[in-house]
Amino acid sequence: MSSTAPEPASAATTEPQVAILFIGVSLFLGMASRRLLGGTVVPYTVALLLLGIALGGLEYGTTNGLGVLGDSIRMWADIDPNLILFVFLPALLFESSFAMDFHQIKVCMIVL
Repeated sequence: MSSTAPEPASAATTEPQVAILFIGVSLFLGMASRRLLGGTVVPYTVALLLLGIALGGLEYGTTNGLGVLGDSIRMWADIDPNLILFVFLPALLFESSFAMDFHQIKVCMIVL
């Protein structure tokens, strides 16, 4: 018995609209984890990493997969890496630079 990945649930679920499901579930899980872990010592990024590992383990590690959500995960797994670089990286860099403390940057520049 080989351990191959589960096939898509049906031909109707492999439409491009299914990819939006993963985005919706990811946003919901991100907001829920931020809300639930607000007062704890668990870092938000670590919680997201563990959620991602759990979703991937459920999809790729089980024989049944996650159905339509699994099809959506597989669509995003096959995305072109350059698309991720050119679409998501600028937004992440902007958010990080926008959240920077100007006084901290000024102190670092004076030290140099």
